[in-house]
Amino acid sequence: MNKLAAGILSVIILIYHYMQILVFCRPAEKAVVLVQSIAMPMTLSNAGGVVIFLYTFRGAQDQKKGTNISRQKKE
Repeated sequence: MNKLAAGILSVIILIYHYMQILVFCRPAEKAVVLVQSIAMPMTLSNAGGVVIFLYTFRGAQDQKKGTNISRQKKE
């Protein structure tokens, strides 16, 4: 899975979680305030974490295969 697609997928999953908060939490006003306060930092940190994880995982796979990305770019 490419890094951009993984970041987008994590954002979509987080939006689903925010919708769950809005549907199930009462009173609704407090749920809206909660989602507004956590949405941006949580979305950015989770999407960034997924991208960093995939970058690290891909590097470990490349190292296991014995390929070097920087060497391939020079050739």
